[in-house]
Amino acid sequence: MLVLTSDLAMGAIVSLMFDVLITWGPFALTDREVSLSIVAALLTIVGYSITDKIVVYDRIRRPWAVRNAFKDIINLSINEP
Repeated sequence: MLVLTSDLAMGAIVSLMFDVLITWGPFALTDREVSLSIVAALLTIVGYSITDKIVVYDRIRRPWAVRNAFKDIINLSINEP
């Protein structure tokens, strides 16, 4: 279980950085000024991204005790209503 948790944590950190960099990248490439509104938008993206990851990883963690194949657990967790 510890390996799963650390793997999910690393994936969450990488995907969170990806979400922010994809949004912040065009501003950096075009050398535009980053105002307070842009910072607020980036923090909003971080908040929604973290919330989404918590929900998905909690859904993955619940059926982990059943000991199915990892592929089946992910499929069940994502398609759960």
